[in-house]
This record gives sequence, structure tokens and C-alpha cells, in this order.
Amino acid sequence: MPCCKKAGKVEAVKVLRQGLFGWLAFMASLALMGGLITGPGPGTGTAWAADAPAPNATNASGAANPSNASNASNANSAPAAATSAAASSGAGIEINEVRLERGDDQILLSATLRLELPPLVMEAAEKGIPLYFVAEANVLKKRWYWYDKQVSAAHRYYRLAFQPLTRRWRLQVSNTPINYSGLGVTLGQSFDDLDAALASVRRIANWKIGPSKDVAADGKEELNFSFKLDVSQLPRPFQFGVSDRADWNLSANQTLLLTPESLR
Repeated sequence: MPCCKKAGKVEAVKVLRQGLFGWLAFMASLALMGGLITGPGPGTGTAWAADAPAPNATNASGAANPSNASNASNANSAPAAATSAAASSGAGIEINEVRLERGDDQILLSATLRLELPPLVMEAAEKGIPLYFVAEANVLKKRWYWYDKQVSAAHRYYRLAFQPLTRRWRLQVSNTPINYSGLGVTLGQSFDDLDAALASVRRIANWKIGPSKDVAADGKEELNFSFKLDVSQLPRPFQFGVSDRADWNLSANQTLLLTPESLR
């Protein structure tokens, strides 16, 4: 008899546990269903009001939501608006003139640029963000039967930074990427204001871009000259979000066919 009572108590405990677990599972399912119906809560992603139509939703007539269409058109027109704003302000880079001369043993390149910084870039520079520019000159020999042959290649790197302590602008120029490893030769110069520093960047004089013996100037070679603001050398946290901005996409290039007349 005592054994039967003990077995009955164990069975009752099992039934009670099963009932408790079933009730907890039922309440958890209700909570989960409530979360799915009401949508994501604050801070968990994109949320919308209960009365407002969800993104990409259609109204009762089957037409697309006009607010979504207007938002999409505004998003698509944003880059164009930024580009037109930069163009209307006169900001950007243009190559006004490129000249080549044959030296004793090197080809010398001289160029004049029009360089105007957009307000956003100028504001970042005045707050101490260094700006990096890269000039590139490539001489290619045209070949109809294969890829063009690279005769010579040269790069010039610029680093322009504002120094808050001295309130002066520091311009560094080097033929190798500018870093703080102590390698390479870097020429530095200080200026009282930004306009004077940019005036020095706009002028390139007697830049050695390759041996003169390698350039025939027979009309089958061309010079590709480019100048750009290099956003890849900006501080890493600052690179996010600026690569797609029209204000930071500053570049210009020009191609010159090398003939005896163009290479004196």
C-alpha cells in the first residue's frame, strides 16, 4: 500500500511539471507572436508607425505608395544635386596646360592646374584633417597587336595639413608615398594661408618623369597625366562615407600625343 501511494505522488508530480512546462511554452509563443505582429521595437532596426504604410507597400487600389516613390526619387537625385552644387561653386580640379621638354637625360613635365577645394573639404582641412594629392604621369607606346607598352611612369605625392599651434599650413612633396617611417626624401614648406599653399600645388615645374632615351616621340607614344585628391590616405575613420561624396571625388586627367612638336 505505501508503494502505491508513493507511485501516485511521483505520477502527480510529473503531471504537474508537464502542465507547468506547457503553460510556459504557451506564454512564450504568445510573446513571440506579439513581437512579430507589432514589428521590431525601438533600437532594433527600421520601425514604422502603425498607421503609416510599410516600405514598398501598395494602397488599396494597387498603386505604389507615392511617399515611397518620392523618397526614392529624392535619393536618386541626391548625388546629382551634390555634383551640380560643387560645379556651380567652381570647386574641383582642371588641367589647364601640360608641357614636355627633353632634358639632358630626362623628360621634364611642367603643368598648371586649377584647384579649388569644395567648402566641405576646406572645412575638414581647417579642422586638422590632412589632404593628400597624387600626380601621375605615364608614357605609353601604342601597339595594335598587343597591350600598350609602358615606357615610363612617375608619381608625385602631396600632403597638405594645417598646424593649429603655429596657425600655418605645411606642404610636403615627395616622389614616394608620404608616411612617418622615415624612408624617402620629402620636401617641406610652410605657408601663412591656404591660398598660398594651394598656389604651390597648382604649379608643377620641370618634373622628371622618365629617361629621355626611352621616349622616341614618333607619334606612336602618348602621355597620360592625372591629378587627384587621394581619399585612400585619409585617416581610416574618416574614409567611411567620403568616397561616394561628390565633394571628395576631385580628379582630372589629360592625354597628349608625343610628337617632335609636342616634345621639344
